[in-house]
Order: sequence, then C-alpha cells, then structure tokens
Amino acid sequence: MSSVMYKFFTDYINIENADLVNKLVDYTINVISSSQDDQICILECFNALNTLVKDVLARPRSGNSLVVGGENSTNCNASPGYVCCQRSGSLGLENNMSTEKDGASVDDKFQLLIKKIIGEICYPVFSRSIALEKNVEFFSDKSGSSCTKKLDIFHAACELCLTCLSMCSKPQTRSIIYDACIASLKAYAEEQKLTENTTMSFSSSDNNIPIYPTLEILNTVFESISNNKCVTPSTESHDYDKDWLDRCFIELLNVIKNAEDWVCGQIATVFIPKILKMVRTPDEKVLTMWTRLQKMLFSNGKNSSNSFIVLCAFVDYFHRHIDLITEPDILSSILSEKSFWEAIQHGCTSGDSLTRKRVLYLLKKVVELSEGLDVPRGDVKDCTEVPLFRWRRENEDKHAKLWADMILILETLEETQVHVVMPVLSRLPKLIEATYLPITGWPLLHTSWLVVIFERLFQHATKTVSRWGVMQVMTLDLVACPVLTQVGSKFVLGPVLNVLTDYTLYINTSEKSLLRFSEVSTKILEFFPKCVASLPVDQAKVFLQELLSAIVELRTKPVPLGFISQSLARIQQRQSWGDTSLQSLRELLSIGLSTVLPFHRGAIQCYLIHTALNLIDPTSASLFQLSNVLSALNYEECMRRQTTIWEKIVDWLQQHASELKLDSKVENIFEAVQLEVTEYLTCDTDTASSAKEATRVARLLVLIVDANYKTKEQLLRGQSVSDLIQPLTKVLHKVGSHVYLPVTKADNALHLLLAILNEADPRKTIENDWTVGLEKSVFLCAEEIILYLRRRLIVIDETECICESSLQLYINILDKLSRHQLLQPTSLMKLVCECSAVVASSLVASQKEILGYIASTRVLGWRLSCTSIPLESLQSVDSIVTNILTVGSLGDKLDHSDKCSLVNSFLSSKWRIMLYLLQGHSGDVLSSKNPQDILMPCLNDLSIIQGVEVIPAMHCVQLLVSQITSNPECCLEAFDVCWNVVRDLRNQQKVYWACVEAFIQIVFQVNVLKSDSDILIGKLKKIANDFLVSGENQQGLMNILTNKMCDSLLYLATSDAQACLSTTLRYLDVLMNFYLFCPPLNKDQRLLQDVSADIVEMGEKCSVNQVYKSYNRDHRLVRVIAINFIVKLHVDHSDILSQLAPHMIQLLLKKEENKKDTSRKNQRYVCNSEKHRLKEKIWQTIVLLLPCVHLQTAQEIFPPIIDCLQVDNQPSVKYFQEWANIILMDHFPEFQEQLWSQLKEATVTDDWNRNLVCSLLTILSHLGTITTDLQHKATFLKKALPVVLPFCLSKNFSIQLYAQASLSKLWTECERSGLEEVQALYPGVAACVKFQNNSSTHFSILDRLQANFFLLKFHPQHDCNFETIFYTIPYLALMMPEQLIPADLFIEANATLWARPNLPYKLKPSADRQGLQELVPGAWKASKMKNTSQKNDADSAFDSVNDVQKKIVPAGESIPGLDVDAFQRMNLNRSKLILVTSLVNKVPNLGGLCRTSEIFGVGTVVLPNLQLTETKEFQNLSVTAQKWLNIEEVRPYHLKEYLMKKRHDGYLLVGLEQTANSKSLTDCKFPPETLILLGNERCGIPVELINILDVCVEIPQLGVLRSLNVHVSGALAVWEYTKQCMMSS
Repeated sequence: MSSVMYKFFTDYINIENADLVNKLVDYTINVISSSQDDQICILECFNALNTLVKDVLARPRSGNSLVVGGENSTNCNASPGYVCCQRSGSLGLENNMSTEKDGASVDDKFQLLIKKIIGEICYPVFSRSIALEKNVEFFSDKSGSSCTKKLDIFHAACELCLTCLSMCSKPQTRSIIYDACIASLKAYAEEQKLTENTTMSFSSSDNNIPIYPTLEILNTVFESISNNKCVTPSTESHDYDKDWLDRCFIELLNVIKNAEDWVCGQIATVFIPKILKMVRTPDEKVLTMWTRLQKMLFSNGKNSSNSFIVLCAFVDYFHRHIDLITEPDILSSILSEKSFWEAIQHGCTSGDSLTRKRVLYLLKKVVELSEGLDVPRGDVKDCTEVPLFRWRRENEDKHAKLWADMILILETLEETQVHVVMPVLSRLPKLIEATYLPITGWPLLHTSWLVVIFERLFQHATKTVSRWGVMQVMTLDLVACPVLTQVGSKFVLGPVLNVLTDYTLYINTSEKSLLRFSEVSTKILEFFPKCVASLPVDQAKVFLQELLSAIVELRTKPVPLGFISQSLARIQQRQSWGDTSLQSLRELLSIGLSTVLPFHRGAIQCYLIHTALNLIDPTSASLFQLSNVLSALNYEECMRRQTTIWEKIVDWLQQHASELKLDSKVENIFEAVQLEVTEYLTCDTDTASSAKEATRVARLLVLIVDANYKTKEQLLRGQSVSDLIQPLTKVLHKVGSHVYLPVTKADNALHLLLAILNEADPRKTIENDWTVGLEKSVFLCAEEIILYLRRRLIVIDETECICESSLQLYINILDKLSRHQLLQPTSLMKLVCECSAVVASSLVASQKEILGYIASTRVLGWRLSCTSIPLESLQSVDSIVTNILTVGSLGDKLDHSDKCSLVNSFLSSKWRIMLYLLQGHSGDVLSSKNPQDILMPCLNDLSIIQGVEVIPAMHCVQLLVSQITSNPECCLEAFDVCWNVVRDLRNQQKVYWACVEAFIQIVFQVNVLKSDSDILIGKLKKIANDFLVSGENQQGLMNILTNKMCDSLLYLATSDAQACLSTTLRYLDVLMNFYLFCPPLNKDQRLLQDVSADIVEMGEKCSVNQVYKSYNRDHRLVRVIAINFIVKLHVDHSDILSQLAPHMIQLLLKKEENKKDTSRKNQRYVCNSEKHRLKEKIWQTIVLLLPCVHLQTAQEIFPPIIDCLQVDNQPSVKYFQEWANIILMDHFPEFQEQLWSQLKEATVTDDWNRNLVCSLLTILSHLGTITTDLQHKATFLKKALPVVLPFCLSKNFSIQLYAQASLSKLWTECERSGLEEVQALYPGVAACVKFQNNSSTHFSILDRLQANFFLLKFHPQHDCNFETIFYTIPYLALMMPEQLIPADLFIEANATLWARPNLPYKLKPSADRQGLQELVPGAWKASKMKNTSQKNDADSAFDSVNDVQKKIVPAGESIPGLDVDAFQRMNLNRSKLILVTSLVNKVPNLGGLCRTSEIFGVGTVVLPNLQLTETKEFQNLSVTAQKWLNIEEVRPYHLKEYLMKKRHDGYLLVGLEQTANSKSLTDCKFPPETLILLGNERCGIPVELINILDVCVEIPQLGVLRSLNVHVSGALAVWEYTKQCMMSS
C-alpha cells in the first residue's frame, strides 16, 4: 500500500462516502497483519494514517462537508486541533453513523473509530515481541536497517496513539491503553522480583507489552493528560484520568523496587515528577513514596542502587517544585529521619562508582534544600543521641562551609591523581575538629561522616592515598573524637581491620630510610590499646570479644596478623574474654595459623597468648577451655617449659587458677586435674586424637604443678605430683603383668606418660624441681612398661595387630625413659639383644613374623642411632648386614591397612642400623662388602622412602660416596637419586631443608671435591650453577652450599695445603659466584625477612627465639660466609691466600670487563640496577683482596684497575675503584709514576677523559694525607702541588672543582704536618688557598662536592674496615637494604673467628672515626637538603590553601538515574550551533574540533567524511567525543548547497576568516540558530563561499604572527558563542 493512495483518500474524503474511512482503517489493519516483513510498507501506513487522523478527522465542519482547506475552510469556536461534533451532518460520517439503529451519537461513533485505531492498529504493534530493548546500538544505524525500521514503526505507532488519545472523550476508549500499561507494569514487576539478575526487558506473558514500549507509551499518555487535549474534556474523563494516575503511581513504585537501572531512572526522573504535578494530593504521594523508599534503602543489590536513583528524583522534586508542597514541615521531617542519612552514608561508600556519584549529587541537593531549615526539627537538646545531620539557621555559614568541604573531599576521592587528591585532604583535620564534643550541646558533625571519608580513603585506587588514610585513623584522638562511642565497633572491626590486612601497608617505601617497616606499622601497635582505652568498661569488653571474632573470620596473611597481634598484646589487663572467646582463640591458633611459616607462627602464638593472659576473665572462663587453648600452642615453636611465655602462664595460673570455672563433679583444682587424667585414661579414641588429648591433659598438669610450686603448694592444697598422677601410675603398675588390661587403656597411659615427660623438660635443678618426684613414681613402673613393650614389639599377637602410630609411641616412650635414665640398663639391653636376634634371623612369611621383624628393626635402629653399643653385643652382625641388603621393603609380603607407613619407617630403620655400622665399624662392615654393593640397595630404598625418614639413608650415601670417588658413574647415579628425593620434598618445609643440607653434604664433601675426574668436576659445577639459579628465588639454598664448600676447603687447607689450593683453583668460578651473590628481594621477601629479623631482636621476650631453631636464610649470609673464608685463610693459611688472591682478582676483573661490554646492549646502569649491584660487589671483593697480593701480581693487575677509572660509573663503584688504586699506590710506590705521567699529560691535552682526571685528583689528594713519614710526605707534596695547580684553571668545570678541593686538602695537610719547607716553596699556593677559603667560592665548591664524601671525609686507612666496605659506602650510595651487610652479621656467621685477637681486618671503625657512620643518605647533599625543605614547606602550606583542583563532572553523570547513552540521545544542553569543518583537511584538527564541540554542547558538527571518525589519528584527539555528537557528512563540493539550505532554515551563516569587511569576534552577536564555517588550514574559505555568508568574523590579535591554528580558532569561536548563550540564559 503506497502513501499515494492515502493521499488520494485524504483529498477526496469529502466527495466519497464516509464508509471509506472505516474501509481505510480496515485495510490498514490487513496490511499490518499480512505484511509483517515489509517494514517499509507498514511504516508508510502508520505515517499516512496519522496524517489522515490529524488532517481529516480533526477538521472543523461546514454544512455537510468536511472543510479540506483553502477557500472552503471556516472558522469555528472550537480550539485548534479539536473536532467540533455538535452540528448535525457536519461530518461526512453522519450519513453512515447517525442512521444506525442503535441511535448512537456522532461523537460515540467517532470514539468507536478512535478505539478501533488504538485497539486494532496501535496495540498489536506495541504488544508484538520486537527487539525494543534498551541498547545503545539499537538507536544507531550500525545495528542494521532492520532494527532501525522497527523502531521507526514503533515511534509512528506511539505518535498515532497520542493523536488518537488527544481526541478521546470517553474513558472506555482510553482504557485500552491505560489498562495495557498497568498490566505491563505489574507483569514486569513480578518478573523482576522472580529473576533479579535478568538482562531481558520482556514480560513473561505474550499478551503484555514489553517494558520499553510501555514506558514510551506512558510518556505519550502523560503528555496527553498534562496537556488536557481531549475532544470534550468532560468531568467523567477527567476523574477517570486522575484515578488512573493514582493506580499508575502505585504500580510505578512497585516496579522501582526491583527494576533495572535504566527503567528505574526513567520512572524516577520523568514519570513520578509528572504524576506529582498532575495528582490531587502531591503531599500524600510524597509520603507514600518516602515510605516505600525507607523499605528499599538498606536492601542489597539492585534495590539499593534503585533507591538512590529514586532519592535523587525525590530531592530534585523538592528542589524544583517546593511550591506544590502544601505541608511546610514535610521536608524537615524527612531530613530528620535517621534512615535517610544512613542510606546516604551507605551509598557514599558503595563499591559502585555510579552509585557514589548519584549519592554525592543527592547530598549536594539536600544541603542546598537545608538552607533556611532546622534539622532535626525541634530543640536539639531533646535528642538522646548526636543527630547524623545537623543544620541550624543561626549557624548556617558554618554548616555550609563544613558540608562544602565534606562534599569536596568525597568528590575528589573519585579522582586517581595523587596531586589532585592530597591538597584537598588537608581539609580533613577541620572536619575532625567539627566532631569534637563541645562542653554543651552537640558537635557540628557526627563522627559517622568521618567513617565515610576513611572508608573511601581505604578504597582508593592509589596506595599513597590509602596509606595516608590509614595513618589518619591510627593517629586519631579517640577520646576527643568519639568515633567508637558514636559509630560503635563496626568501623574498627570492618573497614579498619580489612585495610590492615593489606601487607603493603607495612613495607617501608622510603629509599632513604633504613627502618624495617613503614610508619603505619609502628602506629598500629598503639592503635588497639588506644581504642580500648577510649571506651567505657562494658563497651570495651564487648569490643574485645567482637574484635577476636573478627580476626578469626578474617583469615589474614601472617605479616598483618603479626602486627595486629603485637598491638593486642599491648592492651592493659581487662577481664573480657570468657569461654566463647577462648574457643575463637583456639580456632585461630590451630586453624588460622596453619599456613604460616613456623618461625612466624611461633611468634604470633606468643603475642596472642600474652593478649589472652591480659584479657581472660577467670570467672567466666573454664579450666577446660583454657587447657584447649594452651594445647594449641606448638611445643616445637614456642610452648616449652622455662620459656618466657611458659613462665607468664604459670604466673597467671598462680593468681587466677582458683577463680576458673570447674567441672560440677569437682571442688578444687587438684580434683579437676586428677579428673582430667582419669577421664583420659578411660576414653576410647584413635591414636592421633589420643595423642592430642594427652598433650592437653599433660600440659595442663605440668603448668598447674609449676604454679603450685610457686604458691608453695597452696594451689593443690599440699598434694604432691605423685598424688596428682595416681590414676596414671595405677594403670602403669599393672600394664605389663595384667594380661587382660585393654590395649587402648594401656596405650593411653603411655601417651599420657610420654606427654608429661615431654612437657616437664627441661628440668630445673634437682633440689628445687618437682620432676624428681615424678621420675621416682615413673621409675617404679619401668619394669612393667618394659614387659608390656616386649609383649607388643616382639611377642606380637595377631589378634591385636600393631600399627605404625603404636610403634612410634613405643619407640618414643623407650627413648624418653632412656634419656631420663628411668629404665634398668640390663632390661633395656636385653630388649635390644632380642631385637637384634630377630633382625639377624631369617624372615618367615607369616604376618606375625613380618610385623615382629619390622618392630625389632625399628627398636634396634632407634637404639643404635641414640647411643653406642659394643658390636659384640649384637647378634651376628654379618647376618644383620646381609638382611638389610637383601630383605627389601617387605611391601609385597605385608598385608596390613597401615602398610605404607610401616614400610616407610622400616626402610628408614634399616639404614639407621647401617649408618651406625658404617660410622663406628666401617672396617668390619666394608671388609666383607663392597661399598657399591651397599650403595645400590640404599639408592633403591631411597626412591621408596618418604618424608623425614630419608635422612638416615642419605647419610649412608654420603659415607659410601666418599669411598667410591674413583667410580664417577656410580657417584653421579647417587647424586641424581638424592636430588630427585630433595625435589620431591619441596612442599614439606620441615623436611626439605634437612634434605637439602644432607644432599650438599653428599655432593660437596672433601673426597668428592678433591677428585680430579672431569665428569665429577662438571657435575659439581652444574649442581652449583643450578643452586645459584634456584637460590635467587628461594632464600637459604646458597647459604647451605656456601657454608659446606668453604668448610670443605678449610678442612683441606688444614690437612693438605696443596690439595686445598688445587681444589680451590679448580672450583674458583663457583667460589667467585658466592662473592657476587645477593639478588634483590621482592617486597614480599624483604618484608618477611625484616619481620624475622625483628622477631630475633626481641630475644627472650619472644619465646620462639628460645625454642625454635630456624635456618638463617638471609641472602647476605652467602657473601658473609665467603668473606669469612678469606679472613680465615688470611689468618691461618696466608700462603694459600697469597697464591689464590691474584687468580681471584683477575677473574673478578674479567667479569667486570664482560659486564662493561654487555652493558651497552640495552642494559640500564642506574642506582640499584643489576649491573650496579654486580660491579659494586666486584670492587668490594677486590679491595678486600688487594692487601694480600705481592709486587709481581700487582704489576699484572694494576693496569686494568687504573684503566677502569676512565669509565663513567655509579658513585659507589667509583669510590671502590679509587680506593683500590690508592691501596696499590700506597703499598707499591713505584706505581705512582703512572699517576704523575697521566696527570702531566692531561695538562697539555684538551682531549682528556674527565672521569679519569677527577679520579686521579682524588687519589692524589688521599696519597698526600695517608703517609705518616714526614720526609716522604714532604717529597710527595712538593711533586703534587705543581701538578694540581694547572687543573684549577681547567675549562672543564668538574675538573676545576676537584682540583680546587684537592689543592685545599693538600695544603691543609701541609700546614697540619708543619712542613714549612714546602710552604716556603709555594707562597702563591698559600695565598690562593687563603683567598679561596675566605671567599664564597670556597663554600660553593664545598656545596657542589658534598655528595662526594669520599674526597672530603673518607680516609683510606682509618676507614678501612668491613663496616665501611660492606655497609656504610653502599648505604650512603642509596643501595637497597638487602645489599647492605652490617658488621654484626659477620660475627653471627662465625663468632669464634672474630673473637680471635690481632686479626688482619678490622670489623668496625674506631671510636674516633665515626664521621661516615653519622652521615645520612641525601642529608649530606646540600642541594638536596634545600629541595627537601622546600618540599616540606609546600606540604605544610596545604593547610592554608583555599583553592584546589577539582575536575568537572560531565553533564550526563550529573543527572542521576540517567545513563550517559540516553543522555546523549536526548541531546540535553545541546545548542543549535552548527560547526562546519568540511574545508579542514588535517585529521588531528578535526578530532580536536570534535572534542571541543562535545565539551561546549555544539548541536551539530559537519565533517567532510564520516569515515574519518574511525581513524586512530582522529580518535587520539577526539577521545570518544564522536559517540556523543550529532555528526553529519557534507563533502566540500556540496557545501554551497548545504549553506543555502541552512539559510533557508533560518540560520545565520558566519565564516571565521579575515576579510576586508570582517568583524571582530567579540563584536559579533550570535543568535541561537548560528552556523560557523571554518576555512582550510592553508587556503582559508574560498571567495565563492564568502559571498554566500552573512558575516565573516576574525579573532583579535596582539602578536606578530598572522593567524591561529584552525582548531584553536574554532575553539575560540565556539566558546564565544557558548558564552553569549550562557549570559543570555
């Protein structure tokens, strides 16, 4: 159907019968239903029908004909656009409609027709499931023409519906759309309620209109109602509309609750304000809306986001339509609601940035509305608590400034640039002061607003800002600023505790500070005690309970937990924790610390137990729960008798044990502990649980007995320990003879006995310790225990199968009783002999025999590993050895549920026996067996054994490999097997390091190192290299390797000096890697290392230092051990070192030369770079070795050492190079001739190396001061002064500075030494130096050379010590802390060596040489000090800054609830300006103009080609401006036609060009409809176009150049237009 046919109907409707109108409508219905795919045809039908309804049905009537227009048209009383239906026969329809039998009026018939159009044409389009989703691509041509046409059809249907609705006088007609909209809203609300996370915008029912069309239709309906455009605005219709609006308002509120953001935004910002303007009672609707909002405010997810959208619209309504509110106090009432402000605070800390922006918009509007109000209402004195928001008219200026600062801070925290954020944060102290409680009344600000700011600081993307926020909280005065009192503990337990788990807070980020930790870490230690002190007693008790629960749930990393625990340990005694808290503490100790490194875990346990002792309330804590907590402490890490923490627990029990809650069955502590013993003996649990429970009971018993001893036996009321353990000894007295005693009970008794003996170690002096009585009681039971163990270990009953855990228990009890000497030697020896007989016997295949054999092997292996037994006491040693080598693992013969554990321990015990035989009786064993015959079975078993049980077998391999170095292939196989074992145990930290040490003992033992086999040498170097690579990431590996290799070489030096020399030279490259090793640590590694060092420094205050033996895995120890090796050689084997030193120095110089060559290949040479670190270590080692070389060697190494001065190096490297030259020239004066020759040559040559000259001058100045022989000094100075003088006038400024400083230093030394002869020779020098010293130039020179402390403060002899070499100089050169080696570390590595007198090396400087140690990196650099002070002044000036940077919030983001895409489509705030850039040909200029146009709201930008917007060159300048602009394409050759069309449309055509008649830009008055044409960059605007324009404008200029860039010119013109529009509005 073509629009031409509709035109025909429209033009001739007055001639043809009126039935044609109905036929036309029917035909349109058929076209829509039958041509669903022909979207163009459907669109034409809608447009034409809409035109027909507007132009024909709405015409005024004259006589019996419709007036088409022109001369036939008449003026009637009807309003424009309304149809007059009063005259009979005035409409062509009356011939058909008025003659109907039903007698319906013409108006009724007309309404029926309108109803038909709405119901049968518009509604089907609305309800059809077309893709009308809220999608930005849907509105662009990029999504395809199909979607665009669908949208056009929908909009055409909406327009037709609006036309028809404006003509509806009957409610029944309007109800079609009204009811459909209500049904659609209900369906959508129900759908969103069921599927909160839905992304679809369709209703679940096919009969309902989708939500997007519904909202568009509602917009149409509201426009119709608000304009009141009906044919006959009857009372009936008006009432119906108002009632429907009430229904619609309720349904819209229901939709808002779970709606998508864009739906909620449109309803809140568009529909509800319209309804409120149209309803009868806006006040009632406002209160209804507020009631609904209160239910939504604190819901999660979508509801929470939507509530802020609605709140923004809510406040906007008040802001714009306050005159419509009849109830004056309604706004004050709402603003006084606590829930309203809690919602705003909740939104300010939301994780969603869009929600935060909405809330800030809301907050600003609320503050504006508060002007002139009193919030809260009434007298503030009547309030029982501080109001969240307070505003008083009498203090309006204070409130306004306060809230302006608050909003500014919150807005600025949305930025990420530190330089923008930090100046604004200087306003925070004023807000903090506003929360201080005055003497009377309430503070200006509730502390919860500080919490909001702190939370935003914690959430900030920049660590600097976040760290600053934490510091503010840590230093907050909690008494003056009552955060905890007003807000409660949720702030500390939530945001603060969460941010404290960030380990980066504890890292010291300052390069110039040697403090281990950041300032935050020190403040944390004071924070929690400060929190507790600021609270009343009752609140503090609850706070401490909740704090512990929060820490348990946090599962934080060890470093933060360590600092938090230390802080808790500083809390003063407050009885707060009861049984519930003790349960939480036990969970933290046992589960929360399970993944922490043992050393750190032990320290944290100490802190937490110290905290518990301060906070336990004995009246609400039970003895049982306390014992549970104490049992969670690890015996091997911190909880051992006579440690600090043990004594603290004993002291606490001494005071409070009698107050603890006890079981109802007992009356005192003695009975309670004895009941624990009795109940444990009768419990039936598995072995693992039994061992844990035994530890709990035993630890409690020993602690109570220790506390009883301190109270002079008052705690146990005079009862002895024998009385206390009577239930245990009663069982032990019959454990061997009572055949029918249950094995479980007997084993429980042994578990408990073992635990008590463990916990009672170490014993105190015999005279004072109660353990003597314990041992006497146990000694009486010893024989019974031996009988029981013999029955269980040798005479095995198959009905009571023994398991590995039971075997281990029996071995442990034997070991403990033996160590305490509680067993008769004959009884124990008898048991061992019986076991050896079983091991030596032939194995029978029965399970009983196999288990007996395994048990006997375990016992024999244990006994031989802990004591020496005469070989003749063993039964048939040859048979034992044979069985060990031939029996195998027994895994294939054993039928047992615990087979793997039994086999593992059995294999380990076999090699324990063999290890004893190899160590003490190797001659007897190896006389009958070849070492290789023993090694192969050992390697086979090693591949099976798991865990710590591999250690005995690896020790056997070590002994056997030393015997077979002549067979390299066999050695290599042993190395590979052992390395595989080590690699498999990487994840078992307790075993791994012991295995690594055992492996290195195997590979780098003396006999292997001595071997000259190329195969072994290559293998050892490869292993060392692998360790070197792995050691860079795994701290501690290289420490073990270095220690073993140096020990082996020192052993060789003692036994065979020549072998030591040859072996060291053979592995010299490996040895030199030790001196150059010390990779940089990442932040995590450095922090863990610093925490470990901090714990160690606590000493006995932290019990982990008394108990736990940890490997020192400090990277620096590798170099320390290697350097101590040089010192040891120098002291005891100087002849070996004198032969090694030249080779070592040459190898180091070669590495330095290689590094110099490779440094040019993209390798940075900056401070702390890899190259810098390596070169510094090379020269430190060279300086250390140079005193050991002889003249012949020195002659070989001096040329490359002095040549190194020509290269530009980092200061610390340069200092060591100069020092090395000073040492050589001082020891060997003949080398000074080269110094003189090079300096003299430099005086006559302009092309000379500046670095070399400056270094030579430094060396010269030092050589003139270090000699003590005055005659030699005089001779040297006579030669030096005339050499230095010419350089004082050098053209090179650096050389001139060094020369003047050197001259002054030499002359000062001359005067100090009293060398009058020299002074008399050079009177001119004296005058020059005097003048220089008295002039400002001298101080200028000193200022410039302050950085070079080596020239001015350093003394090559007096400062020659380890601390200067390895700590002070690197420290002053700003090396990282892990590269600094303090002198104490050398003593820690080998205290015996450094305790020896008359060592050739000094460890520390003498008392009179502390000058270098007092310097601070950067502080002795004058210029840097000045800059630092200026920076501090600038920082302090922040407090007085009144203005700060504040980024503009884009207009789209300032409208809450409106997405940016929709905002740009609406073209809000867009002007009517058209900027034509078709003549501009440079793409960057076009991109920049596009960005400028978007910023200033230009209506349309005309480009020469739309494809340019896709280019990278365009987008680099435009950013994303092209997405938000209306952009048109006009080619240059179509520009004339385009300009003429725009003139016809009423636009003023303005050209930006300098012409004869051009006006100044500032004098031109732009109307709203303005078009600005920009010219070409080179040619400007062509003449033919200038003549079309209405006016040309030019930019006034004051400079010399003739024109501006077209982008700049266009921006100025656009701004002038925008400025005029802004002023006019």
